Amino acid sequence: MFFLRPPVILVSDIYFSAVYGRKYENIGRIDASFKIFRQIKIVRVMEDTSSLSITEAIQKSSRRPAAVFFPYAYIEAAGLYAKVLAEDNNSATKTFVFSDGNNQDNNDFPFYYVKSHTEVDYYRAGVCAASLASETPPALESALAGGGGSPPNTPPQTNDPQAAGGSPESAPAQTDNAIAQTDKPPDTAAVKELPEPKSNKTPSPIMGKIKRNVFFIYDKEPSIPEKTAFYEGLKYGGFSENVDFTNSNADKDWRTAVSVVVAGSAKTFFQSAQPAPIVLFSWYNNINYIPESVKILVNDSPYYLIPKALSLADSEGQKIIIIPSDFRVLEERIGNKRTKKELLDAVLLKAFILR
Repeated sequence: MFFLRPPVILVSDIYFSAVYGRKYENIGRIDASFKIFRQIKIVRVMEDTSSLSITEAIQKSSRRPAAVFFPYAYIEAAGLYAKVLAEDNNSATKTFVFSDGNNQDNNDFPFYYVKSHTEVDYYRAGVCAASLASETPPALESALAGGGGSPPNTPPQTNDPQAAGGSPESAPAQTDNAIAQTDKPPDTAAVKELPEPKSNKTPSPIMGKIKRNVFFIYDKEPSIPEKTAFYEGLKYGGFSENVDFTNSNADKDWRTAVSVVVAGSAKTFFQSAQPAPIVLFSWYNNINYIPESVKILVNDSPYYLIPKALSLADSEGQKIIIIPSDFRVLEERIGNKRTKKELLDAVLLKAFILR
């Protein structure tokens, strides 16, 4: 019965396979296939393959698939395929495009637009980063104890955008500072009744004597609402010190990191081999090959999104499908029972709702 049902097609290219890895791509594909009780077939294309050739390859793979998912790079091919489907009145095939991270505010396109709910994700990442930062890493104590730093209740502060590899025009620091010091919840339709911030943290004996940073490392700079959500997550988790949004290529004094959120390649950070606990956004989920300092693994890979997108495709006729990522607490890597409980609670927070 499993193989008799119309399959789901995923258009894939060399870049996708390189990021995921062929072996773990197959593991993810099989896992997602069982979740939807349909075979997921991959149609591999070259980067410069024409939209017409991609459409023909899909049709050769399956005459009437249940659904076809396209990476954003092939959005034109998705439009052409959706047009071909529209000419076939008997077709029930659904077409999906994975977001490139940019916001879409209309439902006019001829396919479903699937994106991660980054504001939800960054809020929860902020709560996790705050919990992980509650205990000062020994390396930070030994390296910086006695140095001058910010007092414990200093409001979060952002980095210089030029130092982060950006430009003043593309990263308005004065707006970030205003966000960091506000008591209002994020200005987004996804927020609903944020809980009161936690205030029962026991500060480290050396807090206030050294500069303690939570770093957020990115390839693509987060939007103002996304940064706001992250600040609110930190606030809820009880962290009120320094926050540094920084580009993956920027070179920082990573010794000051008490926790790090990695939502990019983070080249210079990983080369530094610093021991700060990490919240890692990654499609790669084999923990045997992930640094020991990674405590939270956030999965927003296509194979996680496909079952969710299929289940939500018919709800209220919405063409934009927004899905929170999967947060996995690596419990075996967390020795402190209180921190472990806080992290398990954080990934289940229901402070955000979807429209």
